[in-house]
Amino acid sequence: MTAHAFATSVIGRALPQDTLRMTEQETQRVIVLANPGGISQQLLQMCHALAIELVAVASHHDLPFRLHHHRPMAIISELDPKGTTSCAALRTIAAYDQDMPVLLVAGQDPSVLGTIDAAEQLWRLSALHRLGDAPTANDLIGFLFRAGRRSGLGRLMPVS
Repeated sequence: MTAHAFATSVIGRALPQDTLRMTEQETQRVIVLANPGGISQQLLQMCHALAIELVAVASHHDLPFRLHHHRPMAIISELDPKGTTSCAALRTIAAYDQDMPVLLVAGQDPSVLGTIDAAEQLWRLSALHRLGDAPTANDLIGFLFRAGRRSGLGRLMPVS
């Protein structure tokens, strides 16, 4: 509760889309919570081919600034879901926008899944997408399509 109130009072809620200039709305951006090794090659290549700008965030401490500065259509977490960094990032995302699409590789560990469930309910994260394994191309395309559709910036069309 304190962390949620603190993050909201310091950086504020997300501005509505109609307050953005037209040039800012035309750019598709995705924030990637990257491991120390950087963003995965598969994600880099796919987003480059789809003309989606990736913004790498190496520390959850930089996340509030990056969210407000770049106004992404979605967030993809490549962080280890067992760590406290992943939980802190989810709390920051909830303070910014509870409806922000987030793709999280959760694995199969029941304790991790329980922690994610609790965070999702506690912080009312309505667009948290969990995967058991590393995302495939179909997983990424589907997620980016839904995120783009939600934000009104999507240029992808579903095939199947």
